[in-house]
Amino acid sequence: MLASPSSRRTNLATFIQTGGSADDSNGSGINGYIWYRSGVQVASTQTPEWSDVAATPGSTQSYGVQAQDHHGNLSAMTTFSVGVPSNATVDARQAGVRPTGSYWGGMGEQIDTRSGNLNYSYPLVKAISRGWSVPIGISYNSQNWRLDTNGTPWKLGDDVGFGFGWKMQIGSLTAFYSSYLNVQFYEFSDASGAVYRLNQNSNGIWTSTENVYVTYDSNTQRLYFNDGSFWVLGCISAVTEQDAGAMYPTLLQDSNGNQVTVQYLAGAGVSWVNSSARILNIQDVRPGNNPAGSPTFFFSYNSDPVNHLTYIGNDIYSNDSFYISYGASTAANSPFGVSSGSFGSTTFLNSINNHNNGLTTSFTYDPSGSGELTQVTLPLQRGWHQRLPDGRQKPAESLYLRRVPANSPNRPRHRLSQIAALIQDRIRAVPAPKPTRLATPNPSQALRRYGQCFTKCCTTSAFPTNR
Repeated sequence: MLASPSSRRTNLATFIQTGGSADDSNGSGINGYIWYRSGVQVASTQTPEWSDVAATPGSTQSYGVQAQDHHGNLSAMTTFSVGVPSNATVDARQAGVRPTGSYWGGMGEQIDTRSGNLNYSYPLVKAISRGWSVPIGISYNSQNWRLDTNGTPWKLGDDVGFGFGWKMQIGSLTAFYSSYLNVQFYEFSDASGAVYRLNQNSNGIWTSTENVYVTYDSNTQRLYFNDGSFWVLGCISAVTEQDAGAMYPTLLQDSNGNQVTVQYLAGAGVSWVNSSARILNIQDVRPGNNPAGSPTFFFSYNSDPVNHLTYIGNDIYSNDSFYISYGASTAANSPFGVSSGSFGSTTFLNSINNHNNGLTTSFTYDPSGSGELTQVTLPLQRGWHQRLPDGRQKPAESLYLRRVPANSPNRPRHRLSQIAALIQDRIRAVPAPKPTRLATPNPSQALRRYGQCFTKCCTTSAFPTNR
C-alpha cells in the first residue's frame, strides 16, 4: 500500500504525487508505478508523480495506483477520488517567497498578501567560496493542506527530516511524467519553497514562462542560472521517501569555477548516500582542523522512521552550530474539520538552539494536529503570535508581538535609551514653525509625551506590530 497521495489542479492537468513504496527485503526493487482512472490503466511512471492531462475540468475523477517491482509483481492498489476544479479556477496556494510577490512581515516571517501563505525562515549556515557564498537555512510554509471541490481534504505538506511543513534545502527539482518515458514538466523549488514550473522543452533543455531564470539540461542533469552558475543534481530521493523522485544539488559552481560540494544521507531502507533530502555534509574552500578533505559543516540525525536533523556542527571554529529538537510523533489531522480517512502520523519541529550562545527559538502549532504554525518565540527579543480563525489558508487576522517581561534576565537593557535617543533626533529634525503659529514646539514636552506613550505600550502584555 502506498502512502496517502496529494493532488493539485491547474487549468492544464491534475498533478498527483505519493510518497512511494518499498519492496520487501528479498524483492527485486521498485521499477515503477501503474496509474488507473475509473478502473482503467492509463499510465505508468518511473517515480510516484503523475500528470493527468486528460482529467475533465469540473468533474470528479476516481484514481488508483500500484507499485511494480522488476519482476512485474504489483502492490495492493491505493484508490482515491479527486474533485477537479473548472478551468476558470485559480489555485490560491502559493508557497515560498517570490521576487514579484507582495509580502508583509519581519523577524523571519513573510505573509503573502495574495494567497495568505505564511513563510518563516531561519538562517543556519553559509558555505563560502572565493567571492561567492551559498546560504542554507530552514524554511516553513503554512499552506500544507487543500480542500477540493468535493470537500475532500488533501495533505500537501510532508516531513523529509525537519518536521512537518519544514525544509532545509538549497533547492530541488522534481519531474512530473505523463507516461513512463515522457516528462510533462519539471517543478523547481527554491530555498524558500517557492515552486516554478519548467514546461518549455527544446531537445531536453527545459525553461519556464514564469518569473524565474533557470534552465535545466536533462542530458547532463545540470541546472543553470542567469549569473553563469550551475548545479549538478546528483542526489535523487529514493522511492521510500515522502519526496520520492526529487533531485537535489551535490555540486554548486559559480561562473569563475569556484565550487561547493554537498552530500546527502541515505534514504529510508536504502544503503547508498545521496538518496534523500537530508544534507549529510557540506564542503567549501575553508580548511578545517581535521585532515584534508573533512567537511566544513556536518549534520547529525536521529533514528526516527524519518530521520530528523538534531545537530549541525562545523570544523572551522565558526559560530554555526545548532541543536534541533522535535515533539513526539502525533496523528496528522486536516484543519478543515472534515474526516476523510487517516493521514498517518507526523512530527513537528519544536526548537532550534544556537550552541555557541545558548539562545533558543521555539515554535508552537495549532493543537488540532494540522501543523499550522501559530507562534514563534525568539531569544532576547519579542516573538510573534498568529491567530487563525480556522484551519483554512487565510491571511492572519491578528499578528502581534509579545514583550519580554521587565524582570526577565534576558530583557535588553539598552532598548529604552535607544528609542529615547531616536525620538529626540526626530524632534530635532522637525522643520521650523511657520510665523503664523502662535506657539513654538517645546522639544522637552514632546519628548515627555512620546515617553509617556512608550511607557504605556511597554507596560501592556502585547502591542501592535509596527513595521
